[in-house]
Amino acid sequence: TQTVSIGSVNVVGTDTDNTTTESAVAISVVDDVPAVDIDDTDPVTVVEGESISGDWTYDYGADTDGATTRVLVGTTYYDLDEDIVLTEGTLNVASDSTWTFDANNNLNQGASPGVTFTIEVTDGDEDGATDSHTIDITEGGDPSSEGTELLVDEAAIPNIANAPALNFTAGSDDLVSFAFSDDLSGLFLDINGEAPDDISWTRVDGTTIQGTVGGELAITLNLAAPATIAAGTSADVTVTATLTDAFVHPDADGTQTVSIGSVNVVGTDTDNTTTESAVAISVVDDVPAVDIDDTDPVTVVEGESISGNWSFDYGADDDGATTEVLLGVGTYAFDTDIDCAEVTLNVATGVTWTFYPNNTLFQDDPQGITFEIKLTDGDQDVDID
Repeated sequence: TQTVSIGSVNVVGTDTDNTTTESAVAISVVDDVPAVDIDDTDPVTVVEGESISGDWTYDYGADTDGATTRVLVGTTYYDLDEDIVLTEGTLNVASDSTWTFDANNNLNQGASPGVTFTIEVTDGDEDGATDSHTIDITEGGDPSSEGTELLVDEAAIPNIANAPALNFTAGSDDLVSFAFSDDLSGLFLDINGEAPDDISWTRVDGTTIQGTVGGELAITLNLAAPATIAAGTSADVTVTATLTDAFVHPDADGTQTVSIGSVNVVGTDTDNTTTESAVAISVVDDVPAVDIDDTDPVTVVEGESISGNWSFDYGADDDGATTEVLLGVGTYAFDTDIDCAEVTLNVATGVTWTFYPNNTLFQDDPQGITFEIKLTDGDQDVDID
């Protein structure tokens, strides 16, 4: 604002005697100037990934001819109604006296992201006015995830089992990495309740964990995940367990499902915010099986012989497994002629059996025998036929 003198003019007064007096009138013009105002009630914060808007007013004043309005962000000027694309988001200051700002996702909150813009009005004789507005961008929603359970059956070593997928949802920032937690304390070391520890766990890398039993690799956990999960979307992460050796179980409990603990999968977003979900892992114990062929003969004429077949499977726990023949109250080894009053029985390791009844048996009394084959696996599970 300035006052400009345009000079003066005298006013002359004359009396009846033609005597005069003069006084000067000094004349100045006050320059009109423009004005601009961004509404003080406009929002000053926005959550990343969301939008805000506000209003502004202006007046060029009297000097409208050649007047201009521009938007200044940083050191760069922009026109009204232009989409101003910034790292933090997109700003548009409209000629209808409104403004909008669409904040981007994936902003580094550690850098306190924000935007300051200035509206600059210049009238026809280059008088100017400015007003500025600062917007702070705050953290949006955090990522989230859901855990799952993984069941691995020892009966089919090598056995691969995929957990029902863990579901990860990105918040306002992309999830960009997935890994097993460094903390393996949730995975059990002792399964059978006896010293020393049964399992040793090693985190090979972010996507591989190995468990060894007796120094031998018994289970491997592998993590598979997408490269990224975009902000606001969900995707699945999968854990695969591969059994390569028999697992430790409490003795003589038959088929059982034994928990070996859990491990967390960690998802990390671009802001280094994390979410963790647990994969609970259980192993189904394998058990032995023995079967004497149901089609084998069940009668024989005295003095003659019969034979049959049998089959067995120790299952996964074959280390230390045993097989025995039970006859009456006695226990016998394979490939041994078992003599009793009525017969000679031999159960062979070649999965056959042979029965030789004696002559001169007293037929007024029922004559016959019952024999059983007993399998005991390495963790003392038993099957008898």
